[in-house]
Amino acid sequence: MIKILMIFIGLIIAVVLLQSVADQVFNTTTTLTATNNTVTTPANGTTASLTGRTLIGTATVTNGSTPVASTNVTVATALVSGVETITVTVNNASFANLALNFSYNFEPDGFLQSGSSRAIIVLVTLFGALAALIFVIGLTISMLRDAGLIGGRNK
Repeated sequence: MIKILMIFIGLIIAVVLLQSVADQVFNTTTTLTATNNTVTTPANGTTASLTGRTLIGTATVTNGSTPVASTNVTVATALVSGVETITVTVNNASFANLALNFSYNFEPDGFLQSGSSRAIIVLVTLFGALAALIFVIGLTISMLRDAGLIGGRNK
């Protein structure tokens, strides 16, 4: 009876701890794409923030289906209040306060820059799940031995 209780408590602890790590694995290891993200541009000469932390490559800006030149609207990565952020700066008054479409690839908040860090977080999750599995199998085999169902009878 004690071993069954240990299995349930162990599984609950493993699931809770692994869930917090596993929920973040995707965001910390995968770059994302924003496609036709509609944003109202700020006033001329000012800057607004887009979703994401670091811009990868260049962004495509369109007004409907018409491309907007980078001389009119600039999309870049900048420090905003000490945090790396994707920004939109309007350089031409005729493009201020317009709903424009932005398509770009970006690293989300919390993205791990180092490839080895991304590999380690995946391995931590994998080995944590494997440890929980081994724990349950070990206790189950021990219970079956105690009951005499495997490994011969206890004397």
